[in-house]
Amino acid sequence: MRYTILRAALAAVLLVPATGAASGPPEGLQARIDAWLAASPGGKQISPNQIAWEGGRVVLTLPSVGVHGSPSCPAGRSCLYEHANWEGAMLSFDTCGFRDMIDYGFIDMTSSWHNNRSTRSYLYNWTGSWTWLWTEQPSTSSAYVGDAHNDRADGWTIAC
Repeated sequence: MRYTILRAALAAVLLVPATGAASGPPEGLQARIDAWLAASPGGKQISPNQIAWEGGRVVLTLPSVGVHGSPSCPAGRSCLYEHANWEGAMLSFDTCGFRDMIDYGFIDMTSSWHNNRSTRSYLYNWTGSWTWLWTEQPSTSSAYVGDAHNDRADGWTIAC
C-alpha cells in the first residue's frame, strides 16, 4: 500500500513520450517533468529536463531525445539510473545519510548506477522493513544491477 498511489502516478510519467520541437523543452519532456513534480512534491524544475529537491542536493535528470547512456554522474555525486547501461532518468545525490526514494518518485526504478564519490553507498529494498540490496564502492559503476536487484531499490544511504 505504501507505494500504490506513487506507482500509478509515475506510470503516467513514464508513459508520456519524450519527443518534441528542438527549441526549448520538448512538449513530451515538459509533460513528464510536470507529472513527476505532481507525484513528488517539494521538487523544483531547474532546467528543461531537471528537477531538484533540497536546494539541489538531490537532482532528477530526464534524458533528452537521442541521448544514449554512459556512466556520467557528476563528480562528488552518486547516481541511480532508470534503465540498464546508464539510460533513462538519473537521480543524483551529493549529500550524506539515508534517503527514502519515495520522496523523489524513484522507487523500484533502479537498473544501473554510478558512484562518483570517494565514499560508499548502500541500497535497500522496502519489504515491510529495510533489506540491504548492494553496496556501491567509491568511484565505481555498474551497467546493470542484475535480475535479483533490478527495479527493487527504495532506500539509499551515502556514507561520509
